[in-house]
Amino acid sequence: MYQEGEEAGKLFKMFFTKLTAAMSDRAAINKAFNKKLNTMRKATIGTEEDLDFLHCNAHVLLGHANSANKTLKNVLCSAAECKKSTKCSNNRNNENTV
Repeated sequence: MYQEGEEAGKLFKMFFTKLTAAMSDRAAINKAFNKKLNTMRKATIGTEEDLDFLHCNAHVLLGHANSANKTLKNVLCSAAECKKSTKCSNNRNNENTV
């Protein structure tokens, strides 16, 4: 529930007092937000202490995981097809291999 006046100011100050770290990604807009948040926090609670910013790398990791999954699927599918094929040179069980 939104509170007006002095009570809201107290809550805002209490929030900034307890806030010590934030997480965002490395996008330019998030860097600008982090800078403004840090400046506002310092002005509100009267400190020179900076916030700690943790930069999430989930998007990078998800991209690597998706690529790895596709590659692994291709390798496994190729291996499965190879076992079925009698003309595949990678099939070690096939006596007709070259």
